Amino acid sequence: MTCTRPLPREIDLLRCSARTVVDESRREHMAGLCAAGIDWDLFCELAGRHKLIPLIYVSLNRFCRDVLPASVLERLRSHFLRNMQRNLALLAESDRLLRRFKSAGLVAVPYKGLSVAAIYGGAGLRESGDIDLLVARCDMESVAILMREMGYEPDSPRTVADDRRLLGSPYNYHLAFEHPVSGIVVEPHWGLMPRFFSPRLDDFASDCLTRLTSQDVCGMPMPSLSASDVPLVLAVHGGKHLWERWVWICDFAEFMRGQPELNWREIWDRSRAIGVSRHLALALRLASDVLESPVPAPMADGVAAVHGVAGLARQVQARLCRHLDVAEPTALQRHMFILRCMDGTGDRASWIWHQTISRLR
Repeated sequence: MTCTRPLPREIDLLRCSARTVVDESRREHMAGLCAAGIDWDLFCELAGRHKLIPLIYVSLNRFCRDVLPASVLERLRSHFLRNMQRNLALLAESDRLLRRFKSAGLVAVPYKGLSVAAIYGGAGLRESGDIDLLVARCDMESVAILMREMGYEPDSPRTVADDRRLLGSPYNYHLAFEHPVSGIVVEPHWGLMPRFFSPRLDDFASDCLTRLTSQDVCGMPMPSLSASDVPLVLAVHGGKHLWERWVWICDFAEFMRGQPELNWREIWDRSRAIGVSRHLALALRLASDVLESPVPAPMADGVAAVHGVAGLARQVQARLCRHLDVAEPTALQRHMFILRCMDGTGDRASWIWHQTISRLR
């Protein structure tokens, strides 16, 4: 991982332990870091900020238990168990929702959240905040009605007519509902980004629903995105959020590790067709630079040739190398980052135009 100064031990330990497979050299390095002295309060706070506590707990408990303070191990263990409990509740509710959707003739697939947790081999190694579902735009009005029938309420005062208006807006691509008893939040999405970001990407989100497969999450079969679509979804999601959390890089790296047979040339061609090849190149570069996950051989030359991606990767890494004093990006910085991730001038022009309009409203 590239930093302009020596990597802080806390961040180095985070980087080494945030993975499901830890080789012998990393185990020794992790033990050495623990023995050299770690600010454990800072480490736990960083791990919490980046949503990595469940993953690093398993690594540290397995390989560094003897050199880890008992109080720290218990702190991490308690968080791990709470996360497991919450994820199981989300999993049960996801199953209830999907069954009800299916009986109503509605297609829905979990993405992000628990569906990503399956990449790690189970529901306990990744934190999930809410339930994200990808649905067809044409079904969204029926979905909104069904959510209310299942006891969910809009996250803000909103009628079905309001939902219909938001569905037609180029600035919206999901709605949010919260259950008043469980507190679970469900976000049905009909897109990955606002339509003005890229109509081609909006069409891709719809096409994903025609290529669904299935996956096993803690023994429960659930529909899933096609393996060839997942890296594009993860890349766009991470880029949308400026890759501010380590967990999004871990998601991408773990997915690559678990899918060695993917046809990356096909994925690269699709990324170019829908205008997100720079997003994909950045995701691959970050997984390589931050977590030493090799760029797939068919992609190596293509990633290296994408102008400006190395600079974007350094920008992300510079933020990740900081401690807790890093300032939140300004609105302008966010817009500039997203613009630099876009493939074409047409998409950039659309982004600038619509962002200007929304500011004037």
